[in-house]
Amino acid sequence: PVSRMDMTRESRTESFEEIPHSADFRDGWTRQFHADIALAVSHATPVLITAPMPCAQAIVQAIVSSHHEAETPEIVSYEVGSGELSEALAECRRVAARHGRAILWLKEVHRLESDAQRSLMGEMTEDTVDREILQIVASSTDDLYQYVNTGAFDDRLFYRLNTVHILVPPESR
Repeated sequence: PVSRMDMTRESRTESFEEIPHSADFRDGWTRQFHADIALAVSHATPVLITAPMPCAQAIVQAIVSSHHEAETPEIVSYEVGSGELSEALAECRRVAARHGRAILWLKEVHRLESDAQRSLMGEMTEDTVDREILQIVASSTDDLYQYVNTGAFDDRLFYRLNTVHILVPPESR
């Protein structure tokens, strides 16, 4: 059994607590952002985005446009609660078969019901997801750590999705 860890924003974003209004902070965040995008593209790893939806959409587009190979991935977006996750996965596989690569973008992943979380976890732990052709990107406008801490989101699935975590820092006050 996996034990639940109490995760806090401070434990994972130390750099964001440094002088957030300084130019050095913004430059450091920008460099880290580009490094995260490069890692997501080069290894087709799962990506977790914590940001407002317009920012998340721009980040997904940055991942797609950063591919320097012949087969730029197509995006299949799935709005949590708008249908069956299994149908979205099947559609993503069809798109990947036609185009060589696909990204399944799970919008508002914190809203996934526990059955869908188990289903996605099963997909990600078995060899049914070929990361070379199907990449999973999950986004949330809410802090997913809170959902993990309360038990509303499976911590093992969080661990799988959190390979690359792109966290848009809060706006200056």
